Formats: sequence, structure tokens, C-alpha cells
Amino acid sequence: MTQHSQVLPGGGPESLSTGPGTVAIARTAALIGDSLGIDVDDTATDLLASGIIDSLAFVSLLLAIEQEFGISIDVDRLDLSDFQSVERIARFIMVEITRSNTPTDGGPS
Repeated sequence: MTQHSQVLPGGGPESLSTGPGTVAIARTAALIGDSLGIDVDDTATDLLASGIIDSLAFVSLLLAIEQEFGISIDVDRLDLSDFQSVERIARFIMVEITRSNTPTDGGPS
């Protein structure tokens, strides 16, 4: 059983290309491999246009992300471009984790 964690090492989404941000990309690639059985050699490969991830795999990936990181993905705000590559998925996850940890208006600050 996989434990979920909201922490993706690497700080903000802007840090994906170097240092700890590479850990976020590696963790995202591992999640895709574990949950979908898909090994992605190039983290910049367009997973959607190439057909590596189809509509059924996409839904499975969304569920896996929610379970792994304990976040809720609002499908009304989904932008397919956020899921074109492992790198973009890692960035999306980091943004969603940040968003879920940010207090909303009316809540404690």
C-alpha cells in the first residue's frame, strides 16, 4: 500500500530543471510507471500527442496523483497542456500541492 505525501522536494514549480526539482520529475515518472505500467525514457516527451497516455490512462493517472499526494484535482480547472510530459505533470503536482496548502479567504491565516 502506498502512503501519500504532499511534499515534493524542490521548492516551487520554477525549480524543476535543476537540483531537487529533478527529484519531483523522477517521483512523477515513478508514479506513472507504478500506476500505469508506462516507462517514460524522455521526461519531455509529449505523452498525449504520442498516444502513450490515452483517455483511460489519463483518468487513472489523475486518480493516482490524488491518492499519492493527498490532493483533490478540480476537473473544471484541468488544462491538458499540464499533462503533456512528465516535467509538466510534476510542475502541475507542485502547483496543486501549494494550492492545497494555501489558506482560503475566511480561514485561519
